[in-house]
Amino acid sequence: MAAVSAAVERLLTGHGAHHSLLMRLLSPLQNHRVDRYGGTPENRWRVQIKIVEAIRAAVGEDFPILFRFSAADFVSGGVDLSLTIPYAQALEAAGVEADYQKSLALYQQVEQKLVDDAASLPLWFGQNYILIKPYVNGYQLNPLGFAWLNRVSVD
Repeated sequence: MAAVSAAVERLLTGHGAHHSLLMRLLSPLQNHRVDRYGGTPENRWRVQIKIVEAIRAAVGEDFPILFRFSAADFVSGGVDLSLTIPYAQALEAAGVEADYQKSLALYQQVEQKLVDDAASLPLWFGQNYILIKPYVNGYQLNPLGFAWLNRVSVD
């Protein structure tokens, strides 16, 4: 797991998508605040920008920060590109990595480290599958579909 830690230490991803608190704050349909965190788009994304700025101040300029968010919620009057394009620009100005190719490469590096080091990997192809590495012994699922961890050993 040391390789996973090393990979994660080189990348930080903020999650502000899919009904997360940060996405709900962004949404004009869900954010009804009347203080400095509601109303205008700039106010509705104020928390997210402050979070990114604080992280950037803590980790320095050379540490990549990625920030996931939904570009649209597909609800009339909700989040759409007219809101998320300037939002993305504000996140970039605050210190989020804007180069899509670099972001993708960073995700792939971390993902590969996880795949290389994980003893088992959950997979989804219309049903649940679990890839168990050859050095894992005794991996069995109970009737609820959870692993009997007290029966697992690693060579």
